[in-house]
Amino acid sequence: MYVKSVLRLAYRKLYWTSRYMPTSLRHRIGAFYRARTETPASRKAPETIFVNALNTKPLRPEVILYESFHGSSMNCSPRAMFDALLADPDQRDLEHVWCLTKTGEAPESLQDHPNVSFVKSGSTGYAEQLATAGTIVSNSTLPTWYIRRSGQSYVNTWHGVPLKKMFKHEDALRPTVHRNSQRNFLQASHIVLQNDFTADALLDAADVAEATAGRLLCTGAPRVDATLNTDREALRRELGLTDGQKLIFIAPTWRGELGKTAQKAPMLEALLTALNALPDQDYAVFVQMHNFAKTKLPNARTLPRDMSTNRFLAAVDVLISDYSSIMFDYMATGRQLILYVYDRAEYEELRGLNAPLETLPAQLCMRPKEVIDAILSNHPADALPQFTAARDKFFPLEDGQATTRALAALTDVPPRQRLRPRIAFFGGGWKNNGITSSLLNLLNALQAYDLDIYVLTEGQPLEKSDELRTNLRHAGARTRLLHRAGAMPRTPAENSQLERFYAGNGFADPEHEAAVMALFQREARRLVGDMDFDAAVDFSGYARYWSLLIAMLTAKRHTIYQHNDMCSEAEKRFDVLNGVFATYKWYDSVASVSDETRRVNADSLAPLYATPQAAVTVRNVIRPDRIRQLAAEPLPDHFNLPQDKHIFVMAGRLSPEKAQDRAIRALGQLRASGTDAALVLMGTGPLEDHLKSEARACGVEDLVIFAGHVSNPFPVIARGSCFLLSSDYEGQPMVLLEALTLGKPVIATDIPGARSVLGDAHGHLVPPSAEGVATGMRHFMSGKIVATDFDAEKYCDMALQDFFDKVLDFTPNLLPEATS
Repeated sequence: MYVKSVLRLAYRKLYWTSRYMPTSLRHRIGAFYRARTETPASRKAPETIFVNALNTKPLRPEVILYESFHGSSMNCSPRAMFDALLADPDQRDLEHVWCLTKTGEAPESLQDHPNVSFVKSGSTGYAEQLATAGTIVSNSTLPTWYIRRSGQSYVNTWHGVPLKKMFKHEDALRPTVHRNSQRNFLQASHIVLQNDFTADALLDAADVAEATAGRLLCTGAPRVDATLNTDREALRRELGLTDGQKLIFIAPTWRGELGKTAQKAPMLEALLTALNALPDQDYAVFVQMHNFAKTKLPNARTLPRDMSTNRFLAAVDVLISDYSSIMFDYMATGRQLILYVYDRAEYEELRGLNAPLETLPAQLCMRPKEVIDAILSNHPADALPQFTAARDKFFPLEDGQATTRALAALTDVPPRQRLRPRIAFFGGGWKNNGITSSLLNLLNALQAYDLDIYVLTEGQPLEKSDELRTNLRHAGARTRLLHRAGAMPRTPAENSQLERFYAGNGFADPEHEAAVMALFQREARRLVGDMDFDAAVDFSGYARYWSLLIAMLTAKRHTIYQHNDMCSEAEKRFDVLNGVFATYKWYDSVASVSDETRRVNADSLAPLYATPQAAVTVRNVIRPDRIRQLAAEPLPDHFNLPQDKHIFVMAGRLSPEKAQDRAIRALGQLRASGTDAALVLMGTGPLEDHLKSEARACGVEDLVIFAGHVSNPFPVIARGSCFLLSSDYEGQPMVLLEALTLGKPVIATDIPGARSVLGDAHGHLVPPSAEGVATGMRHFMSGKIVATDFDAEKYCDMALQDFFDKVLDFTPNLLPEATS
């Protein structure tokens, strides 16, 4: 994992930031990076075996593959369903395969059963079973490379009622932590959950409630049948309990994070020490400690190896837990429940809870002595006032028949339900730039409409900085984020075809094109299952992988955006864009953000479009109310603007196409003629040091304020004298629209993007040279350039209608709350 991280960092720095690296060397670096971080290590890698089997081996309807907790046990609902099917004489022809991390620890009673076999988790045999088994039953997640094939059933039962916050709500620093859980729900043909509360807490938190609605079955938990149907007295004898001896079971929640475990539990050890003082003849203490260090205290035993947790619960008299979902399985017994929540304040702050602890039929304890006192009080859960409401909410279906209901529901794969139009976006890397700003504006404008909005993201890379996480949080409350999980699985032969595309930035022949298309059609199914969309939109238009993937999503219409003069971008910055251009043929609309930009792009790229009519203009949306609101805020801390001179404000990445050096040289010309003005540059980028050197060389370093990244630039724009844009090329400069919304005078270089915004009615266009910019500055300072009236709300309505007419091909309905 460390090597991959280092390679990823080096690759991005070398591959994306160097303007002068030879193309051939760039391709070789890219191929080396992908080979070390994504390509299967050998033909025997599980994902390679899986893909080969997917391509070449038939589905085996008679085989059911079971997996519980990633193969760590034969437990939970998969075990309950297995036991029922194995005992059913009408199902004697089924072949049952269990995935286990240690196949040698399979129950002896099953090891020689003719209809039961075992496969090692992560092995090549496991990969082949995933590809060919007619039915898969899992209570957690399958590998990131698993793809449900046509005709296959994948039943996800999950493993409990979530009291603690899950998925997108559980860790603000890791907003994509649930990406494979999310992906698994989308792959599943059936999602069997305990109740509506569980469905809401899981599927909403994974942003897939709408997408999985037709696949959801609330049947109760099959695993709880073992708790309710087991002969309690016979089980107590099996466990060696004497008459009158109470069984105390300690089962705290899993702690830590995926891939990392919390090894120390002093407060739990203190509890065990206190329980150890209870008389042996009256109490038997069992523990299930998950990832904590195993206790060596003499009065604490672990569960028998072959006994499921839920069957064991049938014998329990007192359950001591904390935030674990096991409490909800146990509640159906009505027996005594104690929650030892010594870290409640800290845990609720870090994870949050889906229900207040006070609403549960349990005794809450903070110290070991309180637990002992609660045990001695002998208050069963069903005698507490919260029991009836808790039963209706958390275990209304637990009657011992959940397995029967679940198996009866597993017939054909149900169709997905669609209540409203559905749109998929890819929006880029979520950095602070014009594309991200435009995307956020559009997403927030769409919140008022009756649409299901999905945005596909890169996944884990978005967790690397506050900048990216913050932008994700601003996507809109009704926007659902689908995060990429894992790398594209592919065989060595398929990888060669993909690398051939990347190296040549295009397709060598129709056979090569068909191979890459098939690869990305499969990749689209891996990420979103069999979802379909009314519109699929590559809002970025800069990434070959994503341009291919969005084009292969099942959708009525496909649109790719052009935010700039794309040929200039390809020539000066990103030659990988030539690979993006090769995907244009699959898009119904190629949307430039201004008429001028559309004409410039069509002049050179129109032969690559599906039809000449594919070239359309879809202007970017702005948010006038928010712009004005943010502009009213105070200036950023330690931000002092001069009071004795005109202030020209610029905002944008410090990169070659923005040509801020042109404005600095213009400022030098003004000083040379005896006139001073201040220049504020907001933004960061690769040319920052160069621009500072330019300011020194021009003798104006005292007049140029390098403000760096400013999270809210609008107070600076509002308090400046004039907004200035000196770029060589732009698509549709959002910042000009924002400056006009704030009623500021505007000077911009006469390039297509700026011309499309300002036209003849707003602002002042100057030649793209230092002399031209200097002339514009002088004209403003002499009063020849003034602010103009700009109807931002009217512009925004027209831009949004562009999107409806040319991207969606329909106008969605406003939500009732938006019309009131």
